[in-house]
Amino acid sequence: VYSSIVASLLFIIALLAITFSYKSLGDYFGKDYFHTYYKYAVIDSLVDRSSFAVLGSSGYAVDDMKVYYAESTNLKYPLKTLQGADLRTFKVLGTGFAHDKDHLYFEGNEVIIDGLDIESFAPINYYYAKDKNQAYYLSYGMGQKVHVIPNADVQTFEITEDVSGRNVAKDKNNTYINTLYDF
Repeated sequence: VYSSIVASLLFIIALLAITFSYKSLGDYFGKDYFHTYYKYAVIDSLVDRSSFAVLGSSGYAVDDMKVYYAESTNLKYPLKTLQGADLRTFKVLGTGFAHDKDHLYFEGNEVIIDGLDIESFAPINYYYAKDKNQAYYLSYGMGQKVHVIPNADVQTFEITEDVSGRNVAKDKNNTYINTLYDF
């Protein structure tokens, strides 16, 4: 009887320690006295718990050794390691984009496009981005993709919003409505 009372008290103490030590790290990540979590998955075996940090609400996270992206649909393996990412120069740009000195990432996947200038690349909103060379359209759904908008004039490329709330971009030559194609 005495051992079951002690076991019950230890369980209650552990439960209280977990409950009161839990800290949200943002973007579905959390940490308590015992574990680090993504949603409900314990990710201690995937990260260095002592140095793990979430980079805003971007889905990107780092520890002392690696850069990660949260795969929200895969709770068994919720973190994807960004192989080759340079931890020292890694920076989140917003709207799913991040870069380091050599790579651009969109939603955790490396973006490889001829003519892409990583240094000047900047997302404009959730549908468009540009760098000093090109303008880009972002598509979502069955695999996020970044597409070059052919013949877009980068110097005059800007975002407007029409009456129906669709994302519209324009340059001196064309108008673009949520698509690669100009109208």
